[in-house]
Amino acid sequence: MKKRSMFFRMISASLMRRRSRMIVALLSIAIGATILSGLVSIYYDVPRQMGAEFRNYGANVIFTASDADFTINDVNDARAVFDDNDVVGVAPFRYENVRINEKPIVAAGTDPEGVKKTSPYWRITGQWLEANGELLVGANVADTFRLKEGDFIEVYYTPEGSESADENGERVITEDNIKSFTVVGILDTGGKEEDYVYMTLADIEELTQANEGRVDVAELSISLSADELADTVDKINATVPAVHASLVKR
Repeated sequence: MKKRSMFFRMISASLMRRRSRMIVALLSIAIGATILSGLVSIYYDVPRQMGAEFRNYGANVIFTASDADFTINDVNDARAVFDDNDVVGVAPFRYENVRINEKPIVAAGTDPEGVKKTSPYWRITGQWLEANGELLVGANVADTFRLKEGDFIEVYYTPEGSESADENGERVITEDNIKSFTVVGILDTGGKEEDYVYMTLADIEELTQANEGRVDVAELSISLSADELADTVDKINATVPAVHASLVKR
C-alpha cells in the first residue's frame, strides 16, 4: 500500500512541476482531434453536398431503350437496382408530334412529381402541372400562340395511318384525336424545354389512344458518389436487357 501511495505522490508531484508542459500536451491533443474531425467531415460531407448542388442542374442518370420496346415497367425494373434511399427522383418522358392551331408541336408526357425532383431548375410562371387535363407550356410555344395561364386550348394528334396525300399531292388527314387542356403554367428553362408542351403520361396515352405504357427516356436524380454511380449503371446495363443506362456529365 505504501509503495502504491508513493508512486501516485511521485506522479502527482511530477505533473505539478510540469504543468505548462501538460497543458501544452493537452491542447495539442485537442487541436489534433479537432483537425481530424474536420478532415473526416470534409471527406464524407463535402462530396455529398457537392452532389446535391450539382443535382440542382438536372438528372445525373438517363435510361433509354436498348431495343425497340421500352416501357414504364422497364424503367421501374432498372430503378429497382438502386437503393431506395439513394433515389431522389425519377421522371419518365414520352414524346409525340401533335398540333395546336394546325401548327406542329412536340408534346411530352411525364410524371409531374418526378420532374419536380429531377429538374428543380425549371422556372414556372403560374402553377405546376399536377393533374390530367392540365398543360404546362414552354415559353417559346406560349409566345408563338400568345398563351397564358388559364387559357383553354385543343391539342390534335394524328394516329398512324390517318394521314395520306390526295391525287394532287396535298396532305389529307382522315381522322384526328382531339383533347382539350387548360394551360396552368409557362415553363422557362433557357433550353429546349421551352419548345415543348407537357402533360401527364395518362393524358398523352389518352390523346394517342396508345396505353401500352411506352416511354422514350427516363431521367433520374441519384444520390451516390461518381464511382458508386458508375458501378450501378454498369450493373443495370448487365442485368436489365431492355434498358440502356448512361451517366449525365454536366
